[in-house]
Amino acid sequence: MSTPDLLPCPFCGGKASLRSWAPRGRVRAYYAVCSTCMAMSADYRDEVLLEVAWNRRADSESEEMPDD
Repeated sequence: MSTPDLLPCPFCGGKASLRSWAPRGRVRAYYAVCSTCMAMSADYRDEVLLEVAWNRRADSESEEMPDD
């Protein structure tokens, strides 16, 4: 499996890296962590799901406040 192409941190723009851990007798879990602000993703069983979740960004148009 290829290494996920992670976007910069959505909070500070820092470099994100893939990490993994496997509790004894359990399935390996993958997560992303920012090297600058230490923001972390949730755990995912699959590197592809992690990449999709980390790289997902809010649509800036939908977050704009309406003019009053």
